[in-house]
Amino acid sequence: MERRKSGRSTRTRHPLSALPSPSAPATFDIRLALGQPDAFLEARVKAAGFKDEIDATTWLISEVTHRLSKMGGFSTDLKMDTER
Repeated sequence: MERRKSGRSTRTRHPLSALPSPSAPATFDIRLALGQPDAFLEARVKAAGFKDEIDATTWLISEVTHRLSKMGGFSTDLKMDTER
Protein backbone atom coordinates (compact mmCIF):
# COMPACT_ATOMS: atom_id res chain seq x y z
CA MET A 1 0.00 0.00 0.00
CA GLU A 2 1.38 3.40 -0.90
CA ARG A 3 0.18 6.84 0.10
CA ARG A 4 0.99 10.11 -1.59
CA LYS A 5 1.05 13.30 0.43
CA SER A 6 2.03 16.63 -1.06
CA GLY A 7 3.89 15.03 -3.94
CA ARG A 8 6.03 12.62 -1.91
CA SER A 9 5.58 8.94 -1.58
CA THR A 10 5.51 7.16 1.79
CA ARG A 11 5.02 3.47 2.43
CA THR A 12 2.59 2.21 5.04
CA ARG A 13 2.02 -1.37 6.04
CA HIS A 14 -1.32 -3.01 5.60
CA PRO A 15 -2.90 -3.47 9.08
CA LEU A 16 -3.18 -7.25 8.63
CA SER A 17 0.53 -7.59 7.80
CA ALA A 18 1.33 -7.22 11.51
CA LEU A 19 -0.59 -10.40 12.38
CA PRO A 20 1.43 -13.63 12.72
CA SER A 21 1.12 -16.09 9.89
CA PRO A 22 -0.94 -19.22 10.58
CA SER A 23 2.23 -21.30 10.54
CA ALA A 24 4.01 -19.10 13.10
CA PRO A 25 4.68 -20.86 16.42
CA ALA A 26 2.18 -20.08 19.18
CA THR A 27 2.58 -20.18 22.95
CA PHE A 28 0.11 -20.97 25.71
CA ASP A 29 0.88 -20.24 29.38
CA ILE A 30 -1.42 -21.32 32.19
CA ARG A 31 -1.40 -21.74 35.97
CA LEU A 32 -3.33 -24.80 37.10
CA ALA A 33 -4.93 -24.11 40.49
CA LEU A 34 -4.94 -27.85 41.15
CA GLY A 35 -1.36 -29.01 40.64
CA GLN A 36 -0.59 -31.78 38.18
CA PRO A 37 2.44 -33.72 39.46
CA ASP A 38 2.48 -35.83 36.27
CA ALA A 39 3.16 -32.75 34.05
CA PHE A 40 6.72 -32.90 32.66
CA LEU A 41 8.89 -31.30 29.96
CA GLU A 42 8.19 -32.21 26.34
CA ALA A 43 4.90 -33.92 27.20
CA ARG A 44 2.19 -33.44 24.58
CA VAL A 45 -0.98 -31.77 25.84
CA LYS A 46 -4.49 -31.25 24.42
CA ALA A 47 -6.45 -28.37 25.98
CA ALA A 48 -10.23 -28.41 26.36
CA GLY A 49 -12.74 -25.66 27.08
CA PHE A 50 -10.87 -22.80 25.38
CA LYS A 51 -11.23 -21.25 21.91
CA ASP A 52 -11.52 -23.75 19.06
CA GLU A 53 -8.01 -22.85 17.78
CA ILE A 54 -6.49 -23.64 21.18
CA ASP A 55 -8.48 -26.85 21.71
CA ALA A 56 -7.56 -28.12 18.22
CA THR A 57 -3.81 -27.69 18.81
CA THR A 58 -1.40 -30.25 20.25
CA TRP A 59 0.85 -28.37 22.68
CA LEU A 60 4.35 -29.30 23.80
CA ILE A 61 5.31 -28.38 27.40
CA SER A 62 8.47 -26.25 27.26
CA GLU A 63 8.57 -25.26 30.94
CA VAL A 64 6.84 -26.64 34.03
CA THR A 65 6.95 -25.22 37.57
CA HIS A 66 5.36 -26.99 40.52
CA ARG A 67 4.62 -24.80 43.57
CA LEU A 68 3.70 -25.75 47.11
CA SER A 69 2.72 -22.95 49.49
CA LYS A 70 0.87 -22.56 52.78
CA MET A 71 -1.64 -20.15 51.24
CA GLY A 72 -2.11 -21.58 47.73
CA GLY A 73 -1.56 -25.28 48.21
CA PHE A 74 -0.13 -27.22 45.26
CA SER A 75 -0.25 -25.55 41.82
CA THR A 76 1.47 -26.07 38.47
CA ASP A 77 2.55 -23.44 35.92
CA LEU A 78 2.86 -24.61 32.30
CA LYS A 79 4.50 -22.85 29.36
CA MET A 80 3.64 -24.59 26.11
CA ASP A 81 4.48 -24.15 22.42
CA THR A 82 2.97 -25.57 19.28
CA GLU A 83 4.66 -28.73 18.04
CA ARG A 84 7.39 -28.19 15.51
